[in-house]
Amino acid sequence: MTYLVLSSGFLSFAFFALFAFFAVPLSLPSAGVCLAAEPADPGVRLYDTGMQSSDPLSGAAVAAAMAGWVQVPAADTTHKFKGDVAFGNERLVVVLRAKGYCAQVYPIGRHGLGAGNDLVPLVKANDGEVRHVTAFRIIENTGGAVAVEVTSTGPSAATFRLAVGQPYVEVRPGAGTVALFVGVWPQLILAPDFFGDDMVFAPDGYGRKSRLPAENFVLGLRRRGDMITMCVWQDRTAGAQAVEWENGMRPMFMGWRVDCIEGKSIWVAFLEGLELWCERSVPAEDAGKVLGWKPLLAAKWRADLIQGNGFAESVTFEWPPPAGGAMPTLKAGKYIIYPLDRTKATPLTEFTPVDILRNTLGVGPCQYILETEGLASADNPTPEQVMTWIEKQLKKKGGKDAADDVRERVKAMAELVGRTESRIKRYADFAAEMKQLLASDDSETGLKLKATADALAQAAAAGLAATEPPGRVAKLADAVAGLIGKDTAAADLAAPAAEVRSIGAGQDRALAKSRMAVRWLRCQARRVAEEEPRHKGLAAAIEARADAVLQGK
Repeated sequence: MTYLVLSSGFLSFAFFALFAFFAVPLSLPSAGVCLAAEPADPGVRLYDTGMQSSDPLSGAAVAAAMAGWVQVPAADTTHKFKGDVAFGNERLVVVLRAKGYCAQVYPIGRHGLGAGNDLVPLVKANDGEVRHVTAFRIIENTGGAVAVEVTSTGPSAATFRLAVGQPYVEVRPGAGTVALFVGVWPQLILAPDFFGDDMVFAPDGYGRKSRLPAENFVLGLRRRGDMITMCVWQDRTAGAQAVEWENGMRPMFMGWRVDCIEGKSIWVAFLEGLELWCERSVPAEDAGKVLGWKPLLAAKWRADLIQGNGFAESVTFEWPPPAGGAMPTLKAGKYIIYPLDRTKATPLTEFTPVDILRNTLGVGPCQYILETEGLASADNPTPEQVMTWIEKQLKKKGGKDAADDVRERVKAMAELVGRTESRIKRYADFAAEMKQLLASDDSETGLKLKATADALAQAAAAGLAATEPPGRVAKLADAVAGLIGKDTAAADLAAPAAEVRSIGAGQDRALAKSRMAVRWLRCQARRVAEEEPRHKGLAAAIEARADAVLQGK
């Protein structure tokens, strides 16, 4: 079984995209300004380009062609296109080509219209089979959003949607579409982890598709520090693979592909800014010093120390530092630094990866990790959330008016901590199981798998240590409940609240690191099954057990 891009001439597309990536001018002709947001009308607009392009266009070519485009009136959903379809807001321009089932997305940045990025639906097909666009259908056409469905021979379909003010395109896969290729030419691909450690991948030069330990989202760091592409997919079970460019020169990523599930959306966001991310190498003589680089964007940042084999050691910090805060102290090695979340000082016009997560999946980091682990409930009484709420109550007459609610929330929090502890114990048991399975395998493959199993064991052990000694959480819960009504309740809460928060943070980190380690072990096992026939049985056993533990079985 093979997969074919829904476009004629995939190789010519790839060569052109590589040229465009390095050769697009950094100035935007005045003709291109018409699609960018005007103060009086910042909405989304739909256009008929009037002609069909056989090949992807550079940003400069699109900007120059805009003067000849004809706007399709808002609310018109019956328009018959003479040329390609184009639509845009103040952040992005999207072009859907009739002669090739491929969408080009052009970010509108400080230098004008950037190079095109390719969103290519993939279809299950035989070698040599070509897909052609058979129809465009307008699904939505208002100032708030434009959505256009593209169908092709096969048949297969996908809908592309852009909403007002958003830096991302939504792709809704239809029947026949099995994957989406995101061609953005990243220098690095990250599988972020909000509470644990990221995994960072560089092209290895083998020109293969490498499975990513990503669950719902990946980041592509690109354009020498000025662009981050984030891809979010709605269905957690969908897999993602990095796609490497086989050019015989230095290895490069073309992008990645995400499995499509009909009716489940995929969003691709384009975040741009000067020095939005960077690489920093810390020599041994500078180890232990505070990070001297100062970000240009006020935000919560992530610094990843590259460990090898995809692993990183992640530190999160705020810039500017809050009162009493400081920049992180660095170890020797290579760091990747990028913005993760907003702070109160982040401009409202800027988006961070966590903003994209909230806007697309509708959850923040805390709720996300609870949902992935099957621990979510209606109120999600996490230690941080409950302590913050109780602090506010105890400032009001010692919490007398909310005494019953305080006791109820403390009880719910203790129960959640207990369920989380049981989940971490499941990871610890799985790590022990994997180490026993691999005990006699001293091959290179076996050693790599053992290293991941060891990382899992360490993460789970740290999470279990967070609630030690036995009875610690129950004792703290009783101490917090016992403060109700006391005149000094608010002040006396400080110490137990800090301890409770520490337990919650330790468990969050253990869950995140453990889940990432199991996902990576599964990816490694799948690669082993494909590339090393003699280890196929072992790989299959590891993958099956990893799938089971990730599903909570």
